[in-house]
Amino acid sequence: MKGFQRGSLMVEVMVSSLIGTLLLYGALSIMLNSRISFKAREGLSRIEERGRLAVEIVADDIRLAGYKGCVSSGGQDIIRAVDISSDWVQPELGVRGWAFSNTEYGDDLDVHSLQQSAFTTGNWQPNDPGSKGTGIDMLQRSDVLELWVAQPFVMDISGATITDSLKQLTAVPSTMDGFPDSSEADPERLLLVSDCSRNILVKADSFGSTGLVTLDSIKTNSHSSQLTSMSQPQAVMIQGIMYYLSIPSDRDRPSLYKKEVNADGTYRNAIEVLPGVLNLQFQFGENTDTELSADRYVDANEVSDWSNVISVRIYMLVETEIEDAVPDGMEFFFFGRTYSPANSQDKRIRREYTTTVTLRNRSLGLIVTGDADESAP
Repeated sequence: MKGFQRGSLMVEVMVSSLIGTLLLYGALSIMLNSRISFKAREGLSRIEERGRLAVEIVADDIRLAGYKGCVSSGGQDIIRAVDISSDWVQPELGVRGWAFSNTEYGDDLDVHSLQQSAFTTGNWQPNDPGSKGTGIDMLQRSDVLELWVAQPFVMDISGATITDSLKQLTAVPSTMDGFPDSSEADPERLLLVSDCSRNILVKADSFGSTGLVTLDSIKTNSHSSQLTSMSQPQAVMIQGIMYYLSIPSDRDRPSLYKKEVNADGTYRNAIEVLPGVLNLQFQFGENTDTELSADRYVDANEVSDWSNVISVRIYMLVETEIEDAVPDGMEFFFFGRTYSPANSQDKRIRREYTTTVTLRNRSLGLIVTGDADESAP
C-alpha cells in the first residue's frame, strides 16, 4: 500500500508567506534606518570638521593682524617709506571690515537667497569704493573682512644703505628662512622694519642669498633715510588678506574665499578656502578708553576708529554639501535668529559656529578668547 502524501494547506502557505514578508520588511527597515542614520552622522561629522576648520583659519589670521614690531601695543604709527597709491593698502589699520546693509544682529538675513553683486557697490558699508580695492562679485547679506597680517618669519637687519642711486637693506643671511629667494617669480614683499622705537614700512623688490635686500628704487621715499639710524632692527613680511563669500563658477552654493594683496596694491587670484559656508558676519570689539578690553562690539559701519579694534567676533553659518543629509528639513539658529528650511526639499544640516578672537599684537593677551563654539541647530 502506497504511503499517504498530503500537501500544505492554503492557510499554512499564507501564514508562512506573511511571516517571511514581515521578516523581510523588518530587515529592510533596519537597513534603511541604518543608512539614514549613517548619512546623518556623516553629515554632522563633516559639518563639525568643516565649521571648526573654517573658523580657525580666519581666527589664526586675525590673531596676527595689527603687527607693529615690539611696539604693537603702543601709540607709535607706521612710517610709510614707500609710496603706494592704492587707497586700500593700509597696513596701519591692521583690521578693517564692511557690513552688508541691514544685517544687524537679529535681522532677517534671508540666508537662502544666494545673490551676488560687485563689492564696490553701496551694499557694503562703509561705502567708499576707493578703499575697497576690488569689484569682484561677492555674496550679498554677508560681511567682508580685511586683515594686514605679519608672516611668521623674522629677519635681522644689520645695516641700511639709502642714497639716490641705491636703496637696500643688509640682512643676516641665517635669519632669511621663509623669505623669498632669487628663484621666486614674484619676490616683491611689503616689509615692516622695527627697532622698538620706530616702525617703517618699505617695499622689497628682491632678496639676495648674501643678505642684500633691494628696495623699490622708484617708490621708496625720503622717510627711508630713517632706516640708517635704527638700532638692531628686525623685519617681517606684512600680507594683506581679504575674507568673503562667493559662489564658485562650477557650483551653485557659496564658499569661503581668501584674496591676498600684492606688494604693489594689486590683488592675487582668489583662493577657495572651504565650501559649504552659507553666511558670514563679523562684529568688532572696540576699545574706547585706556583699559585693554573691548568696551563694545559693533558692525563694521559703526566702528569709530579701526586702530582701536582689539578683537573680532566671527559668526559663520556652515551647511552640508549633500542635499538630503536628514529625512526632514531642520530649523537652525544663526546670528540671533531662527530660520526654517528653504523649502520641503531642503534637507541640509546647518549650524552656526562663532568665536571671539583677540588681536594679540594690540591686546597683549589680556582678553580671554573662546574656541569655536557651535550653537544648536
